[in-house]
Amino acid sequence: MTIDKREQITIPVWVISGLVSILLAGATTWGIISAKAATLEIRANHNEINIETLRSEKVDRNEFILFKDQLNKIETGVQNLNVKLDDHINDTK
Repeated sequence: MTIDKREQITIPVWVISGLVSILLAGATTWGIISAKAATLEIRANHNEINIETLRSEKVDRNEFILFKDQLNKIETGVQNLNVKLDDHINDTK
């Protein structure tokens, strides 16, 4: 005589849905982290290329002085405009 005793484990539906949710959340998190790391790596690569390009280009000293003088003139003009604007504001009060 044989007695067939089959024991089955019953898993509630909420446990299965919880496990699936955790797995999906983990996969999503991994995807986001991987994408962010790839984006940062691409940016770093572009920055390295830009730095190398800038290092290879040299500016003539006279050209540099010309640009510096032009920027100084612009800065002086902006400062003068700010002073005039402040005087105008004070006069209208």
